[in-house]
Amino acid sequence: MDSREQAMEQESAVKERRWICGRCKRPLEVESVPTRYAHGGLLMQLARCPQCGLTLVPKPLAEGRMVDMQKRMEETWNGV
Repeated sequence: MDSREQAMEQESAVKERRWICGRCKRPLEVESVPTRYAHGGLLMQLARCPQCGLTLVPKPLAEGRMVDMQKRMEETWNGV
């Protein structure tokens, strides 16, 4: 699945569930969010509160793709 398909799937899941910000009580909106880890990062389509910026990172993304990205970056920096 490419990044465009993942973004569409994420946006669809957010719209279906109608996530609400726990701080502001406003509906989350899907937008490009810069993610950072140490010296690297990328833009990801994530649900975010338009008022306070609180961002929803779905569990499968946090435990899957983001962990994999972290490991690859650490291997690159450590010369493994």
